[in-house]
Amino acid sequence: MAGSQTAITAEQDIARLVADHAASCAKLACSARDESLDVALDLIVFPAAVLLIAVLLHRVGFWDRLARGLSARLKRKWLAEAGFGAVLAVLFVGVSLPFGLHDAFNVDPKTESTFHCVNGTIKCPFPDLTPTQMVWNFLRDGAGHAVTLALIFAVLAPLAFALARNRPRVLVGLAAGAYLLWTVIPPEAMWKQTYPLPEGPLQQDVARIAQRAGVPMRRVLVGEARTPLRDGGGGKVDWREGEAKAVISERLLNIHMMHPRAFTPPQGPYSAAEFRWVAAHEIAHLRHWHRQIGDGVMVIMTALFAALAFAVARKLTVRGDDPPGAGLVPLLFATGFALHFVVLPIQANLSRIFENQADAAALDLTRHPDGAITFTLQSARRKPLVMDRWYHVLYHTHPDHMTRLRRAVEWKAGNAPDQWRAQGLAGPVRTRSGSKLRLVTDWPEKP
Repeated sequence: MAGSQTAITAEQDIARLVADHAASCAKLACSARDESLDVALDLIVFPAAVLLIAVLLHRVGFWDRLARGLSARLKRKWLAEAGFGAVLAVLFVGVSLPFGLHDAFNVDPKTESTFHCVNGTIKCPFPDLTPTQMVWNFLRDGAGHAVTLALIFAVLAPLAFALARNRPRVLVGLAAGAYLLWTVIPPEAMWKQTYPLPEGPLQQDVARIAQRAGVPMRRVLVGEARTPLRDGGGGKVDWREGEAKAVISERLLNIHMMHPRAFTPPQGPYSAAEFRWVAAHEIAHLRHWHRQIGDGVMVIMTALFAALAFAVARKLTVRGDDPPGAGLVPLLFATGFALHFVVLPIQANLSRIFENQADAAALDLTRHPDGAITFTLQSARRKPLVMDRWYHVLYHTHPDHMTRLRRAVEWKAGNAPDQWRAQGLAGPVRTRSGSKLRLVTDWPEKP
């Protein structure tokens, strides 16, 4: 009977929270646009189009004719192969243009812009763009992208052709290694700086959580993100000084790059309970070795898919004892590119397993689910509470917000919460300019 009553209480609490969230979002201009069509075009149709066009061009003999034509005009073999790589890059960017233009035409500057001005009191760093300006910027950026990619491909193509002829396994190994580095190591570091959590009640609370998890406190840091909202959603496990460490964004300490009201919807302020929840979640990742396991799986998948990409490309271009034609290199690129989008759903599902495990562990570590509830609802201002099922199953790396909300509310209905030292806000609302912190005085004390 008690269990039945607990379930009823949880459902009532969930219904109330969802209704309050909807009412709040009506005032805050929450951005919850349906992105399923964009995802399908960018992650399914686009890679399929790249592979299909590469295969069709091979079938009509385009790649061999291109190689012969460049060799006849440029004389030097390496120069002709460099030209081949440049043409391949331009064709690739050309195939991507319709998909990019769709995104540019369908974006709504009022809902998709990260920043906006409120009542004219905050200076906007990025003015709203008209659709025409956005399309023009896209075409300009696309041209620059084509030139950059053409130069890169021109440099790499002679090496790729030489290895394809003489050392194909080395080519596969180099391609797999480059892909692995690209996926495991981000091109730009997420954090400008990291530092220990400042002394005080909140630091003592997090130390208690870390002790419960069996994780040394030296592996829990605070980080200043390089760009707004590019902080892993509030925290991330990163490799630092040779070991995996949990880095919690200082945004959750209410330290922002700019006035929090300049965000759409507004940011924070965040409570100590929300900071504890995110810290416990990232500590749980450390406890269960998620980063190490994930990177290990990526090494295995990269090796398998690189071998598969080469096998497919060779099967399509080599007949009998004939040597591989000029199409081997572009088809290897196109096949590898397409297989990358097969890897994404595998990564997403593995990540979602980890995230569910970290969510459940964080509730047991904090034994104070209010932080999980309020943080989830604030995060849901930027994404729907419930994702489209196909999108969630294939591409979403985290449980949807409704799943997280339900888990926390049900835990709360069936368990007694712990008491913690830090109460109220995680810190006064401030903005950062270099090493200086400036107090925001025109912000309410409660979320």
